[in-house]
Formats: sequence, structure tokens, C-alpha cells
Amino acid sequence: LMTSDTKPGIIQVNGELYYDSGEVTKEEKTGEMDGISRHTDLVPQRDGESTFGYGSEYQLAPDGTLYVFMEDGRHVFLKY
Repeated sequence: LMTSDTKPGIIQVNGELYYDSGEVTKEEKTGEMDGISRHTDLVPQRDGESTFGYGSEYQLAPDGTLYVFMEDGRHVFLKY
């Protein structure tokens, strides 16, 4: 049984799904953010929907990595 504590972090951006790699850094935000997450209990179906909550800003890097800024730092998300 998956709970919100055990579900992997997933977010949809530009029609692609990204998962939380588990890497967290303390790097600060730079430049413009590409969006803010909205919560869903299911696999995200729309851009900006995530399984990890509301209000986290995210930024897509030129190399395709997605950075999601949460209270504990910058989470590195990778494309499925």
C-alpha cells in the first residue's frame, strides 16, 4: 500500500512525467521559475500537477533536469 509518505514524488511538466531522484541540494533559486505545483492523488495528468503537494516552485534546466524547490532544499527530478 502506498501512502503519501511512501509514494515517489512525480510531477508533469510540458507533457512529460518527472520523478524525484532523491538528490536534494541547498542551492538557491536563480532566474525565473517555470511554474508552481498543484497536488493530485493520482499520476499527474496535467502540467504542474504533482503527487507531493501544493505550491512548490519548479524550474526546467537546459539539460532536461527538473528542479523543484521545497522547504528542505532543491530536489532533482529526472524524466521517466
